[in-house]
Amino acid sequence: MKSGPRGGGNVAIRIQSGLSAQARLDGVLADVAEAQERLMVARQADEELKAELDRDLTERRAVADGAMTELEGEYRARHNELEAAERDLVARIQTLRDELRGLAAKAGAL
Repeated sequence: MKSGPRGGGNVAIRIQSGLSAQARLDGVLADVAEAQERLMVARQADEELKAELDRDLTERRAVADGAMTELEGEYRARHNELEAAERDLVARIQTLRDELRGLAAKAGAL
């Protein structure tokens, strides 16, 4: 059995090696903790962005629905105006045809 300085040196190397490994492990754990923190912050930012986009989309849909309702009302009003104008023109044409027939009858009687 050797118990000289050589054996003690191996223990010192093993201790130093163990300390280096522990330091590396501590560094990796710190990196993991930092990455987890960044991930949590990114997820929170993602959720906030989604909520903001949902609110914006809801507002835009409400504005679009209001604009569509307004356009439909304008369309119906214009459509009704055009139908009334068409009825007036049809009546005017009929009146003119009747007058023309009456004039033709008078001209034929002459």
